[in-house]
Amino acid sequence: ISPLIDELNQSSIRYYFDDRSKMSPGFKFNEWEMKGVPIRIEVGMRDINNNEIIIVRMGVINSKSIIFLNSDNSFISGIKIRIAPIGEGIPSK
Repeated sequence: ISPLIDELNQSSIRYYFDDRSKMSPGFKFNEWEMKGVPIRIEVGMRDINNNEIIIVRMGVINSKSIIFLNSDNSFISGIKIRIAPIGEGIPSK
């Protein structure tokens, strides 16, 4: 997971790595959705072994996407493509 976090640190994407082990994934998913976080990125051991990352856009039915990591494990472009539509409906100041 460290290479993915390093790549997020180098990008302009703000994130929070929720590594609380005493909370179930469902509890954490619900908590962050209630806070209004628009995108959830799921990375588990099975995902890492399959070289994939799951991205879910909150409040949108059937919004689950799978990004397959390429040889250099770059996934930032896939995330940016999926978060771009979020800001389209927000009026500028």
